[in-house]
Amino acid sequence: MGHFIGQLKNNSGFNKIFDRDSEFTQIKQDNEVFFDTELDFSDSVDYTMVRPDHKLEAEKYYFLDYSQSEGGILNSIQRYFNTLDSTAEIATLIQVNLDKIELLIYGKKINNKYKVNIQAITPKYFIKSKNYLKIFDGHIEYKHEKNVLEFKDQIDIFIDENEKKIYFKHFNYLKKIDDSFIELYQEASDEEQGTFIEEVNSHENFEIDDSKLKLQTTNLKKLKFALDNGMVKEVLS
Repeated sequence: MGHFIGQLKNNSGFNKIFDRDSEFTQIKQDNEVFFDTELDFSDSVDYTMVRPDHKLEAEKYYFLDYSQSEGGILNSIQRYFNTLDSTAEIATLIQVNLDKIELLIYGKKINNKYKVNIQAITPKYFIKSKNYLKIFDGHIEYKHEKNVLEFKDQIDIFIDENEKKIYFKHFNYLKKIDDSFIELYQEASDEEQGTFIEEVNSHENFEIDDSKLKLQTTNLKKLKFALDNGMVKEVLS
């Protein structure tokens, strides 16, 4: 049947989503893509082969082979398998933690190896207040709900324990699993470093002496990630 859990922000733990089988059965019936669809990854692209100047296509899946990974990356993936093996020991999600959910995770074993579907939760998924009209038994009813977490029938990340591969559409979702994934990000090119310096120096409250800017490999990866995701402009604004 599989297990459905949520990962809290900042890797602060996991919660089971439901304590009633009826709710689990219903959500599976309503969301076949997330729970019961075998995705076709035949057109997926090896992320390590993507050129640094190539922008990832929004609807295409990329993959990473984690079989040779060590430390944080491997530990974070193995932690999912261990957690799914011991869901009986995990507390059920409560209201106070609803807006702390960062990833929704469904895992099931096939031939004793996990296949894990993950949905990344962004702030727009959490609705603090919602008023709406609905039809029930032929009549219009008014509903008011608070603190609603929207669930979408989609898979943002897929982990195949048998193949030792992780598939994804957006690299920034991988960082929700663990910050160690930045080790696999591409490095900022000389041109991108120049762009960063220009953006910072164009702001009246900041200045960088490019002759003293010496970035190590990890920081070059962090810089490219920040540039690709508009984080530099966001900070400067």
